[in-house]
Amino acid sequence: MIRADYAKWLARGHEHEQAGRPIDAMVCYRRAINSNKHSVEAQYRLGQLLRGLGRHKEARAAWRAGLALSPGDERLLLGVAGTARRAGAHSEAIDAYQRILAGNPEHVGARVGVALSRVAQGDEAAYADLSTVLGNGVAYRRWRPRRRPPRAAPSCSSLVGRG
Repeated sequence: MIRADYAKWLARGHEHEQAGRPIDAMVCYRRAINSNKHSVEAQYRLGQLLRGLGRHKEARAAWRAGLALSPGDERLLLGVAGTARRAGAHSEAIDAYQRILAGNPEHVGARVGVALSRVAQGDEAAYADLSTVLGNGVAYRRWRPRRRPPRAAPSCSSLVGRG
């Protein structure tokens, strides 16, 4: 059952978040979830907020709760995958990334995430996959040390009195 105050709590949470009041926003998102147990949007926003506060385990739990309601939600899958990978839960991360790739095989972020998770697990073949993904249209060049040192910047005292 969706209570009438659901939209109000979701909107207030967003307003608090935009105003830089994350704790107030978190309270509002939790109230929105209490008003609508099936709100994928409130679970997603709560997870984003918790991750921003450095509460990665709680963020992952919020996103998992959202995935129970909407198993294919790409935003939730990316959240779970990223926090799982950073926490060292590489199998969970790979599973989430592969679920994204099942619906969107060209998703570069998911392809990179799978490769990085496999590298972290010690899979040597993942380096080639990572190179393939990053080499696809990504312009980069090998770093080379400069042949001569850069010119010294003028001292602050030489700039005093100018203007």
